[in-house]
Amino acid sequence: SSKMIHAIQKAGKEKDNFGGPALVYPAFFSLSGFSLAHLGKIDEGMSRCVYGLEEAIGSDNLFTISLCRYFPGMILLLRGAWNEAKAYFMTCLKGLEQVKFIQIEAIVKGGLGVAEAYIGDPVHGRALAQEGLNAVQEAGIKSQVSTLQCYAGICCHESCDFSDALLFMNKSLATARKNDESYFKGKAL
Repeated sequence: SSKMIHAIQKAGKEKDNFGGPALVYPAFFSLSGFSLAHLGKIDEGMSRCVYGLEEAIGSDNLFTISLCRYFPGMILLLRGAWNEAKAYFMTCLKGLEQVKFIQIEAIVKGGLGVAEAYIGDPVHGRALAQEGLNAVQEAGIKSQVSTLQCYAGICCHESCDFSDALLFMNKSLATARKNDESYFKGKAL
């Protein structure tokens, strides 16, 4: 994504959506920050996400703003900063209510569910994760199913419902294998 960011800067296309719903430049910046955080570079990743979010806020594109709020929320989950993650996800969902983009809204609900579970309300967290899961399944979106199954499993584990936790994690693993989603193959294990 760094090469793509550089190419966008070189072409002066930082405010372009290239025909899609999101402004590509801030979205790539935030995504690259999220990726860096997963590689253990959490501070650098968060810095990139914040920059991407600032760039997004400078536009009127609610989808881009919401998307760029999702990634720092996920980094905060990695850090164990549950309340801060919850705040990002709640703000993100408010923006997505106006945009109605099911796939992103569903994954944000899953992240919010995990935050809620770790804060101390795993039953509500599970309900949010399952709401997101149901939404993507009803819409026929396959790419987020394993993610949301994993999030529901985490919430079940936090509520000490170990049989459902195992069920969701096994489903997440099977779905990730079927869709060749390496990240959630590992996470579900």
